[in-house]
Amino acid sequence: MPTTHVEGPQHRLQVIARVLTGVVGVWAFTWAFAAFGVAALYALGMDFHQAEGTLYVVGFLLFLCLFLWTFATRHLAAVAVCLLAGTALLTAAAWLIQQSVVA
Repeated sequence: MPTTHVEGPQHRLQVIARVLTGVVGVWAFTWAFAAFGVAALYALGMDFHQAEGTLYVVGFLLFLCLFLWTFATRHLAAVAVCLLAGTALLTAAAWLIQQSVVA
């Protein structure tokens, strides 16, 4: 049975890109999701610390799923775009909710 083991500079760059996307990109998305979730739950009347604790648990599971997705997919660019766009949208939404709660 033939193997598809590839080595070299190109392969190393692909591995580094996956690791950086998996750690930094997924962390940023999870942070934005948690900020959005806490702001939304607080705006809906939940206690801040209860919302924060809830989103810590959900955020951990989300991080794990997204991290695994980063390594399971063949299309890393699509994952990176989804993470970047999602992070931007969730951060903007969290900021808007926080501004409406403070005002």
